[in-house]
Amino acid sequence: MILNGSLPNSCEAATPSGRVACIVITYNPDMDLLRASLDALKDESCSVTVVDNGSANIAELRHEIDRHDVTLVALGSNEGIASAQNHGIRLQADADFVFLLDQDTVTPPGIIAALLDDAYHLQKEGLRLAAIGLPYRDYYTGRPAAAFRTMDGQIRRLDLSGDTGRFAETDFVIASGSFIPMTTLKDVGMMEEDLFIDLVDLEWCLRAASAGYRCVLSLSHAISHRIGDRRARLFGRSITMHAPIRNYYFTRNCLLLAQRSYIPMCWKRYFLSRASFSLVAFVLVGDARLTRLRFMLHALHDGMKRWGGPYGKTVKVRHEKALP
Repeated sequence: MILNGSLPNSCEAATPSGRVACIVITYNPDMDLLRASLDALKDESCSVTVVDNGSANIAELRHEIDRHDVTLVALGSNEGIASAQNHGIRLQADADFVFLLDQDTVTPPGIIAALLDDAYHLQKEGLRLAAIGLPYRDYYTGRPAAAFRTMDGQIRRLDLSGDTGRFAETDFVIASGSFIPMTTLKDVGMMEEDLFIDLVDLEWCLRAASAGYRCVLSLSHAISHRIGDRRARLFGRSITMHAPIRNYYFTRNCLLLAQRSYIPMCWKRYFLSRASFSLVAFVLVGDARLTRLRFMLHALHDGMKRWGGPYGKTVKVRHEKALP
């Protein structure tokens, strides 16, 4: 569904005002990419907070932070991306909007003013805004990413390359480049820390949708974003390769989310199919195959038992009604 300024009307929203808090999450960052990311933000009208998840190159990171007018929150250990995001959000609780970024995402000039204008336009038209996302081009292939939208009980992949509208509605936006009203966060809740990493953004967007909020992509802007460490081919498909431990989190979290009542059935089927595919794909084409298999088997066990948190320190996931 492409949005061209014609949305269901309710009441007009006020022009977004106040400040925007940009939160950049780091973990063993490539310093060249992080430098480019921070340089892109230096002329933007926002405060910037870098939340570091226990990077081994923290000394280099501190040196880079000193070159920029930004705040560093060093957690000292890897608490997971959801926890790091929540640390930043709580620190900037008086902001009107939160702009989440990964360490390797480079934004175009004037992005904050553009996103504020987008938010005003959407809210004025009566949209209950969950998040505005930015389309991204794959760091490895240069191809634009697609959007995914539930239609007639099926998840449809939308090719946005030829669209000329201002916005495209989507079921979710990736965390990096997501622009979220603080009022929505206060209503829907924070990021789910039990997931630790992987599918944190998708879970939050689907949770927001169950509360009547909607996600859109702003088609006037784009970012460069790197997902994964490399690409591999399997059965004619290009798949993203991560470190073996990430196979555990992705597979386990697929199983956790497939058991949630607020997750639409088509997404439950997706999560179950992706868990099954991952078990085969990453063991077949990945390095350290026995390690990946061990992580996968642990993921199957923990996911079915509804255990979350960091690997090796799992805890029973809270009942979904008690989620943040």
